[in-house]
Amino acid sequence: MVKTTKKYWKSLKLRDNKIVSDYDQSEWTVGKYRANPYPVVKECEGLNCCWHIGDAMGFVRCEVLAEVTIRGKTITGDDKITAQEMRIVRAWKWTKMDSVALAIFAAELVIGYYEKKYPNDKRPREAIEAAKKWLADPTEENASAYAAASASASAAYAASASASAASAAYAAASASKEDREKAREEMKTKIDEWIVVRLKTMEQIL
Repeated sequence: MVKTTKKYWKSLKLRDNKIVSDYDQSEWTVGKYRANPYPVVKECEGLNCCWHIGDAMGFVRCEVLAEVTIRGKTITGDDKITAQEMRIVRAWKWTKMDSVALAIFAAELVIGYYEKKYPNDKRPREAIEAAKKWLADPTEENASAYAAASASASAAYAASASASAASAAYAAASASKEDREKAREEMKTKIDEWIVVRLKTMEQIL
């Protein structure tokens, strides 16, 4: 599938208020290009980023969400780009509350498909409601209830961005590969759009 977006995203870690790679804990500086020390000849063996935010978060559990630019030799894969050089344009702190809010949004995008197939299984819906309750009032009691509901639902329903996108694609699409890819791309785009709006309320790292 041809990608038209010019924005790329990377999920990173935060250590002592510094942006670091999950791979080797090396530090990143906003606005400064860093280069892979070896020529890029194979996918993944270089600096990696994604078109879709959910894909980036799927590779690294997010603590810093970064919008990046790339230059030099690049290799394009199905869900990532490997580049010779990369620079963080903007970065935001990603918190547990952001993750829970995203899980709620992603889960609600696809829960209709699940409930249509399993109308008597209330666990996913209960997990969503418990998450909403904790988000509105993050007490220990609500956190415990959310954890219990999520554990109960996890075997039946994945409420993460990447898993929800994949579940929706296969549940909603017809047998053709083209339809599956289109449904998957549409779901990932909806998640991207939701996150971009949320970024306006999040703490930016300068």
